[in-house]
Amino acid sequence: MRHPNATGSWPIHGVDVTKPLRDPPSDEYGRGNGWTIDIAVATNITITESESRFNIRELNLKVPDNAFSGTYQTVNATEHYDVCSCMWWGNRWSSDDMEKFQQNADGSCNGVIPESCIAYVRETLSGGLCNRPASYKTPEGCHALAPSFAVTASMVLRANKSTYGIGRNWGLYTDGSEELAAYDHAVTNVFPVMLLYKYDDGEVRSNYTVFRCVRANQIAEGSRQPEAFGDRRGSAGVFGVSMFSLFTGLVLCLMVTSLM
Repeated sequence: MRHPNATGSWPIHGVDVTKPLRDPPSDEYGRGNGWTIDIAVATNITITESESRFNIRELNLKVPDNAFSGTYQTVNATEHYDVCSCMWWGNRWSSDDMEKFQQNADGSCNGVIPESCIAYVRETLSGGLCNRPASYKTPEGCHALAPSFAVTASMVLRANKSTYGIGRNWGLYTDGSEELAAYDHAVTNVFPVMLLYKYDDGEVRSNYTVFRCVRANQIAEGSRQPEAFGDRRGSAGVFGVSMFSLFTGLVLCLMVTSLM
């Protein structure tokens, strides 16, 4: 994204996919080994010839230099890995939820999403959610997560590439009457993300998941600091994708990812 209004970078422990996943790292909030989940938000953007304006949110997995020990001289260097991501777009956070998120500086969800819910999603994703997204159902006690989400399946990590798209979304900016609230909503919103590494070479079978609640907590130079959290009541309307069915959300994600 060329001119974001706000950005955020959230550290994680990444995996060297040229090696077997014998000892998965712990998903420790606020710590990492150079890998990050990055978010950028641009507001009031015209992307077509029409007069409509949009807020664009883009999330990426960023890989540091020398993250892989292998040379990728063979085509099947990472054939035993399946890497995918899942993110929830249309969440309806309350003002109290947003206050808790702002107090969180390590990417945890600060209790807004219960640990039991996160544990369930980890188990579901590891069990095949990336390949069977329609099988996912929001469990009791997990209503903080929107029922609509986007999956980026079969992420192929390579030594000559440092950025991998997790998802991109755009929603209408405003009808012209509440621009301040629309801006504040866009640059303060929070997105739950899960990243899965699954490994199976016939002898070693393991998996590793990362869960973060990410937000664009760094306002770009020249952009206005938000005065509030925006109108949270209208979040589902702002996030047009949340109105879609689960299947439609998946198709849109795959279409956008293919263009990155």
